[in-house]
Amino acid sequence: MDILFVHNNFPAQFRNLAATLTLYPGIRVGAIGSRGSSDVERVRLQRYSLEATDVAETHPFARRFDLECRRAEQILYAATAFTKQGFAPKTVIAHCGWGETLPLREAFPHARIITYCEFYYRSQGQDVNFDPEFGSLGVDACVGLQLKNAATLLSVIESDDGIAPTLWQKSTYPAELQSKISVLHEGVDTGMATPGNTGSQRRAHACKRSAIDARYRGRDVRRAQFGASTRIPYLHARLTADPPPAA
Repeated sequence: MDILFVHNNFPAQFRNLAATLTLYPGIRVGAIGSRGSSDVERVRLQRYSLEATDVAETHPFARRFDLECRRAEQILYAATAFTKQGFAPKTVIAHCGWGETLPLREAFPHARIITYCEFYYRSQGQDVNFDPEFGSLGVDACVGLQLKNAATLLSVIESDDGIAPTLWQKSTYPAELQSKISVLHEGVDTGMATPGNTGSQRRAHACKRSAIDARYRGRDVRRAQFGASTRIPYLHARLTADPPPAA
């Protein structure tokens, strides 16, 4: 049986699953990813290239979809290359974030397609219009934000199933589609993320600091660090074996 993964930054979230599937007799694993994707042992990786494109002439609301369609074209070429090599996936697992899922139903009409549902954009209650330090988005910006979901909607509708790593991520999707999405947690490598593992402590703290710096660059980083540490005290304690900071 052939199984195909599609992800712009393969292996990304699919690293452990793809590697494990290659250990089963009779299963061939393939992947499609962009030029920067990484190899996984025993996985046949088909890379594609997306040339820099000027979309200035495209309507602002449609620029993201324009780029997603151009990426979808490259995915179609890569899928066709797999087909010519005799690779015929019975299951396709794909991230819908960059338009890569758009051609999959036509490219593999008999495959079971599973869409990885990471996030659905909304103008309220999520990652915009929540911080009083900054002004709210205007109506035009909110419309543009909603239209970022176009490829995602098409992907979920055309797929057989969807998976989301958390209940909250599933909840960001329209109610009409949530029955199609199952929550499948990605798991935690307890061999690495465990108290006393000095390597894991360094990596965890480095990731936490870089995430805070990226999110709050140009803002009050001290406030950000305090907020993050008080919101996730269990994570802090679990990874460092230290008590969480006092609130």
